[in-house]
Amino acid sequence: MSSTFAKLPYMPEMREEDAPATIGRIYADIKRASGTSLVNLIYRHLATIPGGLEWVWGCIRMNWGYDGLLNAAVAMPSAEIVIHLPVALWRTVGLSEKDLGEIRTLIDHYNLTNTANILGITALSHIIRDPSHSSGDTKLAWTEAPHRQIAAATPPVPKLDSLPPDVIAPPPASGT
Repeated sequence: MSSTFAKLPYMPEMREEDAPATIGRIYADIKRASGTSLVNLIYRHLATIPGGLEWVWGCIRMNWGYDGLLNAAVAMPSAEIVIHLPVALWRTVGLSEKDLGEIRTLIDHYNLTNTANILGITALSHIIRDPSHSSGDTKLAWTEAPHRQIAAATPPVPKLDSLPPDVIAPPPASGT
């Protein structure tokens, strides 16, 4: 049975280095509130929609200041997938133990923030379906989350057009 890949359009995004000051301020707040040094793609995509990021982050930001959100995110079930590969394989492709530690940290950051984003966006969808779940016209104050220290910096997300074609191309169908 052969496998084929559909060519889907790339989701537009506003990269951190391309963001105007107003969006950069929200990106910085996302990092402070999550305690990570990354801004997930969902927010970078929302930044391309006029007013989109401001509205969504304004609605869900209060949840990030609530430790219950991250505690719930950590408690969500996850698949523990462990693939043991020989250390020599990692060394062959030039990865050191430090590199592997940084990769693990990056994966941990994405796992935490993606899970918390699922919870936050789910709460937002409940508000959209039933506005009585919202806090009304309450304006959220932009405050830092001092109880979270931002984790070590993650590598910048490369621009798609800067990647070699073999990296962005889908893998060939099996049997070819």
